Amino acid sequence: MTQEINSISDFPKDSRTSGMYPFLNETNFETNLKLVHAIRAIAIREKVDVATLALAWILRQGQFVVAIPGTTKIEHLETNCKAVELAKTISIEVIKELNKLSRDGFIGSKYKTNTHHVSRKEEIQEHIKIKMSDAVLKLMKK
Repeated sequence: MTQEINSISDFPKDSRTSGMYPFLNETNFETNLKLVHAIRAIAIREKVDVATLALAWILRQGQFVVAIPGTTKIEHLETNCKAVELAKTISIEVIKELNKLSRDGFIGSKYKTNTHHVSRKEEIQEHIKIKMSDAVLKLMKK
């Protein structure tokens, strides 16, 4: 979202994204690109970069949503820190605007079409099973 991709042809020919993600196929790409431009316009209006705005928005999604930004570059760490500060001051109107774009604007799955997708519910259930198994094993050792 932070790069200048304006058409499918802007992706490198050997790109891993080529044809694999439904949200990037020719049918969905134009609609999703409009969403990207709308988010970019909000970032410009708010005088921040898109990555800072996106992370700040995630940080404002409530106590049960946790952002886990990773970074290998100082510039990205600085962006993450700016996002924390922005999350404290960004207006509720901007949050609502981004929520609406997120809810109404994006089409196509973010998951590869040629792989099995495990739902978030299944993922959480598996995690709980592992934690419970670990706890049982610890109790059995006592």
